[in-house]
Amino acid sequence: MTVPEAEDIARRSVLVGADEMAGFLQQHLGQKLTAYLAGIKDAKAVGQWAQGRTNPSAIVRERLRAAYHVTALFAAVYGDRAAQAWFFGANSALDDQAPAATLRTAETPDEIARVVPIARAFVRGAA
Repeated sequence: MTVPEAEDIARRSVLVGADEMAGFLQQHLGQKLTAYLAGIKDAKAVGQWAQGRTNPSAIVRERLRAAYHVTALFAAVYGDRAAQAWFFGANSALDDQAPAATLRTAETPDEIARVVPIARAFVRGAA
């Protein structure tokens, strides 16, 4: 992945709305995984967000934003299955916690922000 491609993904992840993020994640990760990453129990809420019928809370929206950023990076280089696997693999940079669990339980922007640079470094290693 080139630097301009990575920068474009970063830019899109900041500008994209909750409905588009939810739809993208639903398409690439599935509704259940997206709900898990968002920290919600009702997977149907993801479909509601994707259709613009309801909006996630602010903290859930930021979890979705990080998941969107990571998934877009992985989809561009490795594909959807690799993104799914990366989210559930133990990660030494996260104290051996899976990135999915880190996002799910994150309560602050700082906790959420830990995930994207780790994914970016992983994807950069593929170049």
